[in-house]
Amino acid sequence: MIAQDTKEVLRNIISEVIEEETFGDDANFLEELGVDSMMIIEILVRVEKTFKITITEDYIPKFTDINAMYSAVQELIENK
Repeated sequence: MIAQDTKEVLRNIISEVIEEETFGDDANFLEELGVDSMMIIEILVRVEKTFKITITEDYIPKFTDINAMYSAVQELIENK
């Protein structure tokens, strides 16, 4: 899966959960998009299922925007 595809998949997951379609790759989930703790759990579950990875607790703080999420997911994919 190439980078743009991965980012697009992440964007689609987030869009479905937050019910917002237009936001930048660097838009902060908490401050700019209003993602709450329940939404982040839903996002993480969907990302785990989609990419067949396990997101450990130490990765959760890395999920702040699409760019950071992409980097974390890539790292987890490479290390699985």
